[in-house]
Amino acid sequence: MEEKNNSKPKYFLYILLITVMVVSVVGLTFAFFAPGVTRPNGDKNANVVTGKLNIEFSTSEYISNSKMMLVKDSESASKSEKTVFSVKHATGSNVKAKYDLYISSIAITNNFKSADFKWELIKDNTTIASGNFASIGSATEIKLTSTAVDLNLADTHNYELRMWLSETDVDQSSLYSGSFNGKVKIEAVNAPAS
Repeated sequence: MEEKNNSKPKYFLYILLITVMVVSVVGLTFAFFAPGVTRPNGDKNANVVTGKLNIEFSTSEYISNSKMMLVKDSESASKSEKTVFSVKHATGSNVKAKYDLYISSIAITNNFKSADFKWELIKDNTTIASGNFASIGSATEIKLTSTAVDLNLADTHNYELRMWLSETDVDQSSLYSGSFNGKVKIEAVNAPAS
């Protein structure tokens, strides 16, 4: 019997294995040194390359309501659904940061996709952004900050996120039995040195 030469398939296998290992090492090295980090799901912190931001919730990161009442805009400060939180550097952080805030993991009934369902973001007692859910469509996330917010090492930013059904003195029965669920999310990166 004559033996067949099986050396070609072996060499091909070795070359394929080496190629996969090289690509994996290069990919892992790039991922490890890539700048900018976003906050992982469920974690209240955001790593900023060599520093760390904390987001501390006085109430909860979640906003959820299936029995929301109509509220006049002038009474939204006292009667709206809200979450209160602060953003600051963790102990040992040593870099300035920029961050954006979002409402993520949104689950909203169609009747709440309305200009009458409003939100407002207050930072250190000043309204910095506001909007409504009329054009949310099928999105599950909205950006609250229009531009990235600078955070110096000693800063603590205090926020309140309010949501309410705005009473308009017309028939709003279409808003009955709606529900909303979402949570506050932060994305942060190093701030450029000045």
